[in-house]
Amino acid sequence: MTQLDAFLADYQHVYAEGTYTTLSRQLRKIDRQLGDLRASGAILSADYSDMTSEDVKTYGIYLRNKALSQSAIVRDLGALRKICSYCGCNAVDRARAQYPLIFYAPGKTRLPPLSNENYSTLIAALSSIQRPWALLRSAAAVAVSIGAGLRPVEVAGLRACDVSISKGLLTVYIVKGGLTYGKPRTVPIRPEFRPIIARYMAQRAQAPPTISKSELMFCNPTNGGPLAANTFRVGKSHIEDLTGIKFDFRQCRRTYAQLALDEGAQVASVSLVLGHTNTRTTEDAYGRIRPDMAIADIVGRWSI
Repeated sequence: MTQLDAFLADYQHVYAEGTYTTLSRQLRKIDRQLGDLRASGAILSADYSDMTSEDVKTYGIYLRNKALSQSAIVRDLGALRKICSYCGCNAVDRARAQYPLIFYAPGKTRLPPLSNENYSTLIAALSSIQRPWALLRSAAAVAVSIGAGLRPVEVAGLRACDVSISKGLLTVYIVKGGLTYGKPRTVPIRPEFRPIIARYMAQRAQAPPTISKSELMFCNPTNGGPLAANTFRVGKSHIEDLTGIKFDFRQCRRTYAQLALDEGAQVASVSLVLGHTNTRTTEDAYGRIRPDMAIADIVGRWSI
């Protein structure tokens, strides 16, 4: 077994399925590229356990010469670090200290939440959907994404018994990070989305047994099992066609966070219900107090 095969075998059930698939594909690409560099004599190390910081530098320059974005280069170097560390080699860490510019990555630009107009339009459109069943299911999935800020993997694994419209709460057990760093959490559902989800649940209860008896909130109508990720994407595209509004599931989650902050929720509270391990992730990528609200908050405390 190669070092790469051993790493992938050991980590198959550590990472979430989607993360593992992406990382596996990325590492196999890196393995091929390093093989080519070894064959050309550019890299002298025989395997991951004896790579040097110079080898890492050579690989970084190789990626740069392929005209990859700096963010893509840093992602590949990060993946290389995982397997090198697994093999007891700290070459990537040493290269980072010696050649920091190779590891430089520009800051990410946070995509905006839904505008107030698009938000209102989506609520009106989702509220009007009664049938067909597949479209109603898509409407409810989008409602959960915006109204509770869930990730796609969390929507796909949501159980019907864990959604309480009367309490306005749902509990997520299938979370990003799986059994590693992910933790189950309870999330409040925004009031404007509760009727949309309730209507779906009422019709779901009257559906054939493969649907009504499935523990999953959103299931395959043939066997009651999980829906394919592509089914969620196609369903979202139908909502986009209906409303004329293009959006993605990350934007739904970001909208949930920003609305909560705009309404005065503490960033620590928002971070907790989003399932973040710290508030920095929330502030950097999902929501931050708006400048006009910050000004109003400060000015409002002045006795003038």
